[in-house]
Amino acid sequence: MKNNTLIAGVIFPGVEKYLNDYLDSLNNQTDKKFDLLIVNDFAKIEIKNKFSKAIWIDVNLKLTPASIRQLIYDYAVENKYNFLVFSDVDDYFSNNRIKITKKQLQKYDFVCNELTIVDDNKKNLKENFLSDFFSKKNVNTIDFLLNKNLVGLGNSAIKLNQKIKIEIPENIIAVDWFIYTILLLNNCKGIFTDETITFYRQYNENLVGISKKINEKSLQQGLIVKSLHYDGITEYCNKNNLPEENLFNKKYIEIKELKTALKVDNYRKKYIDIINTNFDKIFCGWWSEILTLEQIKQYET
Repeated sequence: MKNNTLIAGVIFPGVEKYLNDYLDSLNNQTDKKFDLLIVNDFAKIEIKNKFSKAIWIDVNLKLTPASIRQLIYDYAVENKYNFLVFSDVDDYFSNNRIKITKKQLQKYDFVCNELTIVDDNKKNLKENFLSDFFSKKNVNTIDFLLNKNLVGLGNSAIKLNQKIKIEIPENIIAVDWFIYTILLLNNCKGIFTDETITFYRQYNENLVGISKKINEKSLQQGLIVKSLHYDGITEYCNKNNLPEENLFNKKYIEIKELKTALKVDNYRKKYIDIINTNFDKIFCGWWSEILTLEQIKQYET
C-alpha cells in the first residue's frame, strides 16, 4: 500500500560502497511509513538486488542531474504523495529523520535539517555545521537564499503543493538552491531543525563539499553555478510576472561583470587572495564565497 511520504535517491557509478550505510539508516527509521524511490543513473544493475522494496527507475538516456531531479519531483506529484524527502545515497541519517521531517511538514512547506560532516570512514569532522548560519530557524524570505545556499538535497524535504509547479532548467547545477528559491518566491515557509541529522560525507566525488578556500577551478565553478542560477530564476520570474525579476536580473548582471573583471590575470589572483585571507568572515553557506565586485570592496585594503 502506498504511503503519503516518498523518499528519493539517485545511484550512480562509484557510490556502491556507501549504499549499506544509506540503507541501514533507512531501515532503522523509527517511522517506517514511507516509500523509497531509487533512480539508477547508469550504476551497475546488480545493485538493484539491494533495493528489493524500492520503486526503481533506470535512466536510459544521459540526463543532467537537474533533469533527474525533475523526474523525481514529477513522479512524486503524479503519484499524489504529500511529502517528498530528498536524500543523497552517499550520506546517512539519524533514525528519526522521517519522523521529524513529517512533523515539521505538518506546519511548514519545507524543512531543512542539521548536518554532521564525516569523512570517507564515517569519522566526524564537524558537528552542527549549519546551526551557526541559521540565526533564526524560520526561512520565510527570499533574502535568506539570495547570495548563497543553505538548503541541500541531502537534508531537506518539501510538502507537495498542487498549485506550484516546479520546472527545473536542465542546465541548473545547484538544483537544491533553485528549488528552494522557487518555493520562497511562491511565499512558501520553511524551517530549520536540529532535532535530526544528516551525516554528510566528504570525499573526492562531492560536487561542492564543505567550506574550503577557493582556487582557480572552484572560482570558475562558482561563477558558472551563480550565473546559471540567477539566469534561471530571472526567467522563472519573467514567465510568472513576479516583481523579483529585476532583483535576480541585477544579480545575474553582477556575476557577468565579475566574470569579465576576473579575465585579467592580476585581478583574478588578487581576488582569490582576498577571498582566502578573509574566508572565515565571508563564508556563510554554499557559493557565498563568490563575491560581486561591490561586495568584495569591504575586504580590499
